[in-house]
Amino acid sequence: MKTPRSSALVLAVDDEPVNLEVIGAALEPEGFAVVGAESAEQAMSLMRRDRPDIVLLDVMMPGETGIELCKRMRADASLASIPVVFVTALDAASNRRISLEAGADDYIQKPVDVDRVADRVRSVIAGSGAYTRPPTPGTRPEWMEAAERAMNAGFDPDRARTIGLACMLLDAAEESTGGESAGRVAAAMARAAGMHDAAGLLGRLFDPPSRNHRCTRAEGVGQ
Repeated sequence: MKTPRSSALVLAVDDEPVNLEVIGAALEPEGFAVVGAESAEQAMSLMRRDRPDIVLLDVMMPGETGIELCKRMRADASLASIPVVFVTALDAASNRRISLEAGADDYIQKPVDVDRVADRVRSVIAGSGAYTRPPTPGTRPEWMEAAERAMNAGFDPDRARTIGLACMLLDAAEESTGGESAGRVAAAMARAAGMHDAAGLLGRLFDPPSRNHRCTRAEGVGQ
């Protein structure tokens, strides 16, 4: 049996050592333990050995790219539930779409803002911890499917992601409350995780509180 870690373990994956140093310098003073990998294969080995709490993954690596590695993780039952954040220099619109399509939980724009990266990492770890049902190997979590449906319905990528995260939190809240006041619980979870857009959406949906909170309802908001 593994001894519980005293701090969250971050695996940073980038073929440029200087980028790994920047991430370590930003996160270690904030109480995170950080390990680095310079290739996809090294990252896979460290994931299997250490089971990190989150992976910060460079998109454009030589050999196997970050996108390919993320897809491989999502298809592996032992790694599928580890949250992934892409670290990329691509434009914002490309980042959002690539993140959703590959199964990543979020993205961080390069150059990394060292003053904000720790808050972003905490938010993603907290949000993924709320999702208690691991995805079936080879599939994406339900919230990503909901986000894709929202994009296909014409929502912009930011709004679609917010809808997907709201669905994730609603499902988690329903499990913990049995459905009673799940909307308010989910909104509180979103605020605690720093998911302010999702918290705002949930607040509008469940004021007054309602037990009718399936993801299809969230997807209909904002038209």
